[in-house]
Amino acid sequence: MSKTRKLIIVLIALFLLLVALYRNVSSISKLTTSTVPTSSTSPIPISHYRPSDVQLGISQYPPRQIVKMLPPIRGGVVPHHLVAQLPLAAYFQNLSQYPYKRVILLGPNHDNLGDHSVVTSLSPWETPYGLVGADTENIKSLDCASHDEVATNNEHSLEVLMPFVKTYLPLSSVIPLHLKRNLSLSELKSLRTCLLPLIDAQTLILASVDFSHYLSSTEASQKDRQTLGLIKQLDYEKLLSLSPDHLDSPPSLVLLLMLMQASNSTVLEVSNHTDASVLTNEPHQATTTHYYLNYYVQE
Repeated sequence: MSKTRKLIIVLIALFLLLVALYRNVSSISKLTTSTVPTSSTSPIPISHYRPSDVQLGISQYPPRQIVKMLPPIRGGVVPHHLVAQLPLAAYFQNLSQYPYKRVILLGPNHDNLGDHSVVTSLSPWETPYGLVGADTENIKSLDCASHDEVATNNEHSLEVLMPFVKTYLPLSSVIPLHLKRNLSLSELKSLRTCLLPLIDAQTLILASVDFSHYLSSTEASQKDRQTLGLIKQLDYEKLLSLSPDHLDSPPSLVLLLMLMQASNSTVLEVSNHTDASVLTNEPHQATTTHYYLNYYVQE
């Protein structure tokens, strides 16, 4: 065999070896890429409301210029029922007078999704008015909430408020917290301790809670009076025992009250009280009711 032919055979063998090595490395790279988990910060898409569900209210109640510094509203209660978009927009219009930098949002995990009692998300939220950013630094520091994008993406109680947050509190980032209904009083006390270091003059805490469900207006009004009485008495145990006849997220409401008490923000203002059957002009339908509450610092 000539030297030239031997050289050609050697070169072909080397080429085939290099091809085999390349394929092996490529296969390993693909396997590694597919098995290493990555953290997603993709925006949470609009999926639980239509732009028309918020646009009318926001257009009728435009944001105000920042004209007030004290006494700031430290916390509040709002519904997540967008049949009430007009009173919701009016409520947030009042908040737009204050330069909040952070909003802690408390709301129900209606379907008890996920493995944890309290879930949160690092993702921003899409709205028709732009993105609402998450307060990622403080969310990462919380040891009392688990990151669960699936549970967050499939719950509407905080998502429907994001257009109002973006429009009326544009300087703010959010810490979203979805709470399962079975949270105990001791667990809520631990949550209060966890969240207290985040509360300052530029932090607003909102509980997204709907009140009486599926009753007549007369029955719902009676239940609401009972609930408001327990709120004023700070009767946490009785509030936690209430069924959806009274409200849909006792833990969200009780945690808000605990945080208000711990931060000396116990001056209560009932800003509004609405009834879905009245708002929709369907007086004979079973209704859902809503309170709009403000809490101020005790001076």
